[in-house]
Formats: sequence, C-alpha cells, structure tokens
Amino acid sequence: MQQKHNQFERNIKKTGYKDGFTKVGFVLDSLDANQIAYTCIDSINKWSDENFGLSFTLFYRKNYLPSIDPKCPRYHVKDIMAFDGHLISTSIESSIAMQDAVKAKWYYYIYDLDWKRQDRNLSPDAVNKILSSNKITRFTRSPDFVDELKLAGCSSLNGDVKDFDINNILEIINAG
Repeated sequence: MQQKHNQFERNIKKTGYKDGFTKVGFVLDSLDANQIAYTCIDSINKWSDENFGLSFTLFYRKNYLPSIDPKCPRYHVKDIMAFDGHLISTSIESSIAMQDAVKAKWYYYIYDLDWKRQDRNLSPDAVNKILSSNKITRFTRSPDFVDELKLAGCSSLNGDVKDFDINNILEIINAG
C-alpha cells in the first residue's frame, strides 16, 4: 500500500498540486454520445484512475445520458454559479454559460470551430466577445485552428492540447 501512496505523491508533485485538491470543471454542450463528451469523460476517468489531487466536475447544457459513466459529479449549467475552481468550456455556447460562474477562473478549450457551422444561431458579437475576452484563457485542440481564430478576432491563445490530455491542461492552468 505504501508504494501506491508514493505513486500518488509523485503525481501530485508532477502536476503542481501539493496542498489538497484543485477543482477542475468542464462545461459541455451535452454528455451524450459525441466526440467531445466521450473524449472528455474518458480522459477524466483515466487520469483519475492513475492520479490523485484533482476534483473534476462536469457541467452540461442539455440533459442526456452520458456516453460513458463519468467518475466525477455532473450538474446542469444552471448550477454553475457556485463553482469556484478552474472552469473549462468546450464551445461558444458553453463559454457563454460559463460566465455565470463568477468565482471561477475561465478557460475555453477550442476543440472545434463550432460557431462556423450553419446550424448554429450565434451572433457575431457573442462569438467576438468570447474570442477576445481578457478574462478567458484560450487554448486549442489543434494548431491548425490558429489562422482561422485570428480571422475570427481571437486575441490570444495559450497552447494546444490534443484530445483532452489532462496533464497538458494542467500545464496551462499552472502557467496562468
């Protein structure tokens, strides 16, 4: 048992969280069978199986059964106001909802250029507000998005994170 405890301590030191748990929340459009939800939940579950020191929470905009069972609590975005950790949105709509969490530090994981799809009814002002806000730390899934984001008015990017790599996300959190 002692060896497993030492493994946890190593991982806590590696991620920079030595003094208790750090709250990390993800705001998703839904938890149903879609690429973003599945990859996010899978990454949280795998990280939680191997590490210690983070308290994950999922927030969703639309209530569907999760694609896989998360090993963390999940709440509707109407409950987001009480969250006081690091809050990571995954779409323009979830970024708008995230702003109700006035005690949280805001991040936008640009996993997809979702506002460019024709089925989205987003005003250019709403998109510009999210992409240019100084209160939101932004990072992308792919460096291929950089040119398109600059054209859309994105003021700054803080790195790339492939497929919800929790350790890379923690590096961005620690840098900010």
